[in-house]
Amino acid sequence: MAVISFSFTNLQAQTKKPVRGKISISNGVSITSAEKADINFGDTTKAGIRFGFEYKSTYTPDIGSVVINGRLIFLHDADKVNKVLEEWDKSQKVMPDVAKEIMSTILNRCSVQALVMSRDVGLPPPIPLPKVELKPTSKKSKK
Repeated sequence: MAVISFSFTNLQAQTKKPVRGKISISNGVSITSAEKADINFGDTTKAGIRFGFEYKSTYTPDIGSVVINGRLIFLHDADKVNKVLEEWDKSQKVMPDVAKEIMSTILNRCSVQALVMSRDVGLPPPIPLPKVELKPTSKKSKK
């Protein structure tokens, strides 16, 4: 249904060696925890799940890293929340439809944060940045 809360709990960026040569960067997100987190809205209580996550940018060769931990609260109907939590307890996995929504939110927020953090410590950006390409202009002669 909806992600209603998002926060970072740990932000870490480090440079280990100077940036030289060809570098590859891989980004990954993992869900680290899931627990019931019902939210009160006045007289109404909505069923929710608090997910913990880790976003990591890994550089090869090992010139540095960016690691972001956080949590978010996802609201849905009580039946869906119970099914998601049962699946998590059994297999440490999140149902695909819920995973799509929470992973999109995590990637959107963490990609921007990782970009700023990598800049601040002198690492290459962990996501591709847009590039401007100019097309040559042709001059038409006047007659």
